[in-house]
Amino acid sequence: MEDDALTDWSDTRLLAAILGSRAAECLLARFGSVRQLLQARPRDVLGCHGVGRARLAALRVLPELARRYYRESLPSGEVIRSPADTECYLHARMRDLEHEVFCCLFLDNRHRVLCFDELFRGTIDGTSVYPREVVKEALAINAAAVICSIITRAEWPSPARRTSASRGGSRRLSNSSISGCSIT
Repeated sequence: MEDDALTDWSDTRLLAAILGSRAAECLLARFGSVRQLLQARPRDVLGCHGVGRARLAALRVLPELARRYYRESLPSGEVIRSPADTECYLHARMRDLEHEVFCCLFLDNRHRVLCFDELFRGTIDGTSVYPREVVKEALAINAAAVICSIITRAEWPSPARRTSASRGGSRRLSNSSISGCSIT
């Protein structure tokens, strides 16, 4: 099997490679998409013909494997070449979280990745962000630049609409879900 050929496969065929044709067809007919299937409650998935605990376990690990794959796609020392590179990375890593996350990608003066960190977690509808903590972290690892992002499950992939600053106020972000700043 050639790797390039996999991009041409349907969702049903990809799932069938893991679960078998009958189970794949049943699951996609019931849930409508791979995303909906992977977010479904276990008891709902087990209700499909041909799906037992072993196949459910195989389905449940797929999103985590994908997150780990994309986490490694920007290892320390790699250069951020464009906003699209960063957006793809953040999208793959953060899209299925059930809470808001304020995260930072810390870069050196040549835009090489020093580290990625989730600095603040919120609830389903809000995250408190303390700018002084972002600056402290950047200084501690000697970052020359920081790419900050707020990821919200309800609004992904559209831009984050608001963030609560430490004073309790809110401010609008640009039309991008990624907002960057330089530290001098």
